[in-house]
Amino acid sequence: MNRGHVTTSHIRLTAALLLASAFVLPPGLAEAKRLFTAEITIDPLTVPVTSSDGTNKINKIPDLFSDANLDQIFGGYDPTTQSFIADLDVRGVLALLSWDPLTTDLELSIDGVLDLTFNAATLDEALVLLERWFDGDLDVATAPDDALTDLLQALVENSPVDPVAGNPSSLESRMLSADYRLGTEGPFTSGDERLEAAPNLLGLGAEYSYFKGGAWSGNLVELPIDYRFDFRNPKWSLLFDLPLTVTFTEGQWSLIPSVALGAQFRPTSWWSLTPIFRIGGAGSIDVGALAVMYSATITNHMKLAWKGLTFGMGNMGGFAKTINGISIGDFEFSYDLTNPVFRNGAYVSGQIGSWAGWKLFGSNMLLFGDDLYADSQNEVGAAIYTVGSIGKQPYQALAFDVSYLFGKDYDAVSLRLRFRF
Repeated sequence: MNRGHVTTSHIRLTAALLLASAFVLPPGLAEAKRLFTAEITIDPLTVPVTSSDGTNKINKIPDLFSDANLDQIFGGYDPTTQSFIADLDVRGVLALLSWDPLTTDLELSIDGVLDLTFNAATLDEALVLLERWFDGDLDVATAPDDALTDLLQALVENSPVDPVAGNPSSLESRMLSADYRLGTEGPFTSGDERLEAAPNLLGLGAEYSYFKGGAWSGNLVELPIDYRFDFRNPKWSLLFDLPLTVTFTEGQWSLIPSVALGAQFRPTSWWSLTPIFRIGGAGSIDVGALAVMYSATITNHMKLAWKGLTFGMGNMGGFAKTINGISIGDFEFSYDLTNPVFRNGAYVSGQIGSWAGWKLFGSNMLLFGDDLYADSQNEVGAAIYTVGSIGKQPYQALAFDVSYLFGKDYDAVSLRLRFRF
């Protein structure tokens, strides 16, 4: 049996692709836009004075309204005699924060979502309570901890750059997209009974994306690792996948890893079924995200050769669900999200000589269940690749693709380089 091997053509193409990527990567952001902003008005009922401030760290929101900061902004501000009202933009979620020195109440409200009151002897003490509530470390009658779930759900519904769900760069979308990609990249060995055994295949790669969601933009870097355990019966493979993803939204990072175990069944040389179970997490103290999610999907992949071209179709169904009550240190978040998913796509590919090929592809992913910012996400792209072989069965040994991802007020350009051996 012949095993896939690396040729000088593979090496030349790798060098060319890396050189080309150096010219097409978007430039870095010149200046980060603030993720959390506030328009603050003091003495709104008498002689109002308004100014703006902001931060890129969610746990610094209370600091915007501290005695020291308001005194610096307005000069001579006295929280014991002067009230304020602030319009907050929390990554796309609009909130209202107000302070009343007569009642010493600090109130936070989001229309139709929550209405909280933090009462303390001073403004700074009330802000400490607000910070504890943001961390999931406060549960009182006027500010229950389950209201934090309402805020988190409002973020995935209204924020185009939430790390957990609602956009193509989020944990949920990355997990589901990884399943679809694994399910439609095969079959590598097909269902050809003439193959007595097939070698295992290790997959390595790198991905870079530049994305823009609403008023914000950022970068994504992923290092995927996957392994295919092939058996004596060429109709079956066991799949292991471990992509490690980091996003930088306005300079603030979010870590998004996941791990998956699946199987691929190939009844024929043109048809495969791939069920996958995956678990992943998203964490960012600065952006304000902490979640663990699991998913279960099955992908149907069919292909047809016609006049030197290959036409393929992929269909995926499944669901993703958060695990509630996740805590790290003083932080404890519950998103309580459940989203069924369907993804449908198609591609056409052809050969370039005997050692390389090209591919055009596109797909649409629809998410149902709990509300998300973008419940319809799309991808179109093109790829070139070198051809390896297992027996007489070809597979993509080295592949480079460029794709455009888009959804509701969201755009991204992605570059991927993947190598199998």
